[in-house]
Order: sequence, then structure tokens, then C-alpha cells
Amino acid sequence: MKLLLQHLQNVFLPQKRSSLARTPYAILPVMTDTTKYKIKLEEEKLMLEKELETVGRRNPSNPNDWEPTPEETGQESDPNDRADLIEHFGDNTAILKELEIRYNEVLAALARVENGTYGVCSVCNAPIEKDRLDAQIAAKTCKTHLESW
Repeated sequence: MKLLLQHLQNVFLPQKRSSLARTPYAILPVMTDTTKYKIKLEEEKLMLEKELETVGRRNPSNPNDWEPTPEETGQESDPNDRADLIEHFGDNTAILKELEIRYNEVLAALARVENGTYGVCSVCNAPIEKDRLDAQIAAKTCKTHLESW
């Protein structure tokens, strides 16, 4: 019995309690090896930062926020150039919004790796399927709850 208890402790440590669990004593399953996923998440984070820098910049008053940057041509007095700049700025805004959403998803997934909840469904606390994580590395729900978020 002692060996079984010791084995179970080794499998489920570190223990994380879930606020979504039905009982106050529920223990989240822990993904044992997140190294591969952490590396992929870090790589995606860097790639997203590079892409974000092509259409925007970090907001100086809030470094966690990105803002689109207008293109400067030096010929803004021409009405056609101003119209092109406005159109380009609108395009940058839309692109930046999508990239920023993905960037924040990746940051949240990295935080889950650090706190030991990566690979655990945020709805039912079940392990997220490996093929789902391989396809969507920042996934926070299992296949059953895919449409919940």
C-alpha cells in the first residue's frame, strides 16, 4: 500500500488545485514532460514578436500592449499619399490585432507551463489530447470543450 501511495504521489506531484473543480480537494492531472512544448512556445513567441514589430510597436505607456505604426513617406501633403497611409494604417491595425491575440495566447500557455497546468483542460480539468496540443500548441481546452472558448 505504501508503494502504491508513493507511486501516485510521484505521478501527480506537483499537485495543483483547481478553482473549477467540483470538490475543494480535486487535483489536476499534470503533464509530465512539457519541455518540447515550452521550446515550441518560446519559438512561436519570438516569431510573433518579430512579426508584430513589422506592423507595430510596443505601447510605451503599457509594454504588454502593441499599437500599429503608420508608414511615413515624407510626401504626406499629397491627398493620395495621405489616403494610402490611412489605408495602410488600417491594414496594420487588423494584422496587429490578430497577431496580438495569438501572442497573448502563447504567453498564457507559457504561464501554464510554469505553474504546472499546461495540458490540462480549463473547463473539465482533464488532460488535453497530445494530438490537439501538437496541432494547437497554446490550446487550453480538450477536444470535447473545443467550442467552449
